Amino acid sequence: MDFKNQYTISDLLTNESFLNFYFKKNEDDMLDWEEWVEEDSTHEQLAKNAFTLLDRLSLKWDEAEIKKRFVELKQSLTDESETEIVALPTQPLRVSYRRKWAVAASILIMAVLGISVYLDKKAKNDYVFENTDPNKSTIYHLKDGTTVTLKGKSQLQVATDFNETTRTVTLNGEAFFEVAHNADKPFLVLTGNVITKVLGTSFTVKSPLLSQNTEGGKSVEVEVVTGKVSVYKKDINAKKGEPLDNGVVLTPNQKVTYLNENEHFVVGIVDKPVIMKEVEKKPEMIQFKFEETPLSEVISKLEKAYGIQIVLSNDKMNDCPMTANLTKQPLFGKLDLVCAILKASYEVQGTRILITGRGCE
Repeated sequence: MDFKNQYTISDLLTNESFLNFYFKKNEDDMLDWEEWVEEDSTHEQLAKNAFTLLDRLSLKWDEAEIKKRFVELKQSLTDESETEIVALPTQPLRVSYRRKWAVAASILIMAVLGISVYLDKKAKNDYVFENTDPNKSTIYHLKDGTTVTLKGKSQLQVATDFNETTRTVTLNGEAFFEVAHNADKPFLVLTGNVITKVLGTSFTVKSPLLSQNTEGGKSVEVEVVTGKVSVYKKDINAKKGEPLDNGVVLTPNQKVTYLNENEHFVVGIVDKPVIMKEVEKKPEMIQFKFEETPLSEVISKLEKAYGIQIVLSNDKMNDCPMTANLTKQPLFGKLDLVCAILKASYEVQGTRILITGRGCE
């Protein structure tokens, strides 16, 4: 191949030949670009970053809007001063914007998502960790001591200057984080329009892959195992890294789901609550064998073990005696047995559990 011309990632995203390669529209283009990618590791990384951005496509605009945005994009690229360049194959370099998908690709990637020269440079400097097997998890150790377990076909983007001034990562998919504590540098996980902020804790973040259509559905779900987590919506009008009054603070065994349709947070309890780490170290606190024990004491012990508020709707239930061994049961199993004995019922209301019954005679 001839390397007479040099281009940036912006050129890739507005190059119909490269878009043919991405969309698998033309066999000749695909062969040419495959050869180019294999020739140099820099080419491979550039193509990989371009593919990552193109995976974020969501073709929703009509033809008129596309043309309008395209003019804005071209002007933006003309005004910017681009200094980082790489060699691209000069044949075939057919740049035609007659196809709607080619125009939409360049516009949606750079105009809608705000990807410009800054992200062109940033993308090439970021580390991208991936888990390609949907049935397995991959563990990565970040330079600050944080451990990240990527699940499913997930991807984590980490800047090369991570932990120098800030600790910010971008997640596409699902991951479990065990964050190293650093009060001076909060750990931020960016997932679409949602930011999860912690100092040092363990939690799971679940977000639909960017290639999936999440319109009207869940956008992000965060589940806390240890510590405290702040989850809030990103706002371009806010100062960088500053949380707004539009989110929630979670403690162990709590979760929040961000609903994409109405931009609303819904808090609740995780599906499988676990005994808190600090309680696990005290053997007497994880034994749930009761002998004629007042229900109020049983509930108090469960609350301390799981960090979840449990409310009795009827004060007459407080003194009801309980005789049962609940040690090997999960929390909801314990509650099932308690309610069976008392002929009561329970329901999860947000981050608390309400037990309803007549009491004992």
